[in-house]
Amino acid sequence: MQIEIAKNNSKTAFHLLNGINRPIIPSHVTKIVNSIQRMGVVRPVVTIMTSCIDGIKRRYVLDGQHLITALQRLGMDIPYVTLYSEDLKEIIELIALLNASSKSWVLIDYIVAWKALPEKEDYKVLYNAIQTNDLTPNLTAIC
Repeated sequence: MQIEIAKNNSKTAFHLLNGINRPIIPSHVTKIVNSIQRMGVVRPVVTIMTSCIDGIKRRYVLDGQHLITALQRLGMDIPYVTLYSEDLKEIIELIALLNASSKSWVLIDYIVAWKALPEKEDYKVLYNAIQTNDLTPNLTAIC
C-alpha cells in the first residue's frame, strides 16, 4: 500500500461516510490540529474507492475523518492510502477493524454502522429506539 499526497490545492475529493462512520466532533478536530502543529502528521488517512454507496465511484474516508478535517482546517496536504471494495458489509468491517486499532468503537458506533446495511433492519429499530426514547445504547440493547 502506497501513501499518496493530496496537495492542499488539488482536486482530490474525499467524501465522508455519514451515517456509517462516527460523526465529526469539532473539539476532537481541534485536539488533532494542536497535535499536528506540535508533532506534524504521523499517519495517513485511510480511504476506500467504491461505487456501492451511491452508485458513483468516489473516494470515501474509512479512518481519519477527524484528521482530514484538521488538515483541511490547517490548509495542509493530506497523506492517504486507498483500499478498494464494492461490498458495503466489507467496508463496515474494515471501519470497525481500523477503529479497533486507534480509538475503540463503543456500542453506538457499531449500531450506527450496521444499520446502514439493508438486511440489518434490527439495527435500524434499535437505533430508532435509542434516539426516540433517549436511552443509553447498552440499556436499549438489553431490552
